[in-house]
Amino acid sequence: MISIIFHKQLSAILIQKLESFCHSFTSIGLHQALAFSKAMEPKRQQSFCVAQNEEYEIFGFCIIHYSFPLVSIQDGPISKNDAIICLMIDSIRKRYNKRFFAFTTIQLPYACTALAENSKNKTVIENYFNYQNWSTSIIELFDLHNLSKNLSKGHLSAIKKAEKWGITVSNDFSNQTILTFSVLFDETYKTRKIKAQWNNTESYFIELSKQMNLTKSFFIGAYLENKLVAGGIFLTQGDTVHYKYGSSNHQMRSIPLMHSVLFNAMVYAQKQGFRFFDLGGINLSAPEGSQVYAINTFKKGFGGNIISSPKRIYFANNRVSLAIVLLLLKLKKYIHK
Repeated sequence: MISIIFHKQLSAILIQKLESFCHSFTSIGLHQALAFSKAMEPKRQQSFCVAQNEEYEIFGFCIIHYSFPLVSIQDGPISKNDAIICLMIDSIRKRYNKRFFAFTTIQLPYACTALAENSKNKTVIENYFNYQNWSTSIIELFDLHNLSKNLSKGHLSAIKKAEKWGITVSNDFSNQTILTFSVLFDETYKTRKIKAQWNNTESYFIELSKQMNLTKSFFIGAYLENKLVAGGIFLTQGDTVHYKYGSSNHQMRSIPLMHSVLFNAMVYAQKQGFRFFDLGGINLSAPEGSQVYAINTFKKGFGGNIISSPKRIYFANNRVSLAIVLLLLKLKKYIHK
């Protein structure tokens, strides 16, 4: 018999069991990785949902992020049994209904085949919280020859161009490097009008680097005359390297900096024994000519297989809370007209 147990904190023994369970999967999303889940949602609280039998053998796992009135699950629940995934989703929904949360949104893992029904209020919720369904590009890390062979002609030319400019790379991620990269990153977010999930970029990256040191995660920086001009943070889970954050000097757009950063990250990952490289963040519905479309084109140029997420699931939890939240959102829309 399978029981669904919720935990606010995990014991050392349970962490060990969960890590072993997660390692049985080729790859899981960073929101479900014990080492990085908190960093993925720094402003939300988290709890843990475990599916286990009477012998405490684990059959399913999920990290839940929440901030009232929203419950969010990204890349989970994780299980090799679709029925257990549905059982966990039902238990999560009931738990947060009792706690007066208005709604839950769930993005199942890539290639998940579990079928969980949406709430009858799905359309109403989507009108206010319409999350995009993102895809990713997964590159298999065989050998250096295959990595180069999979590159588009444009990307191969861009990497050679950066080399001619004298661009060098390093995986140093000292506090001074973090400070410099934080400035580059803030400039990128400001230019693209993106709001960060944290208050201070440097502090966030310093804390993230501590978790990175506990894994094989790494940073690749591109340098011109010993000055950091671009870089990327790459987080690892299982056999997979995830490209999480990247930025470059916008005053040097004539030099294809990020091409070198990502390609050298793949080379480094391959040498470290990783099997897969997850580029993340591809939106197949982005209109041509948009900023996201350009990012899609850039990532597709490295080759790889495009994998899409199942369609996001929306649940109404507590009807009273949902009605109040929707009323407040209507008022907000009316005020900003």
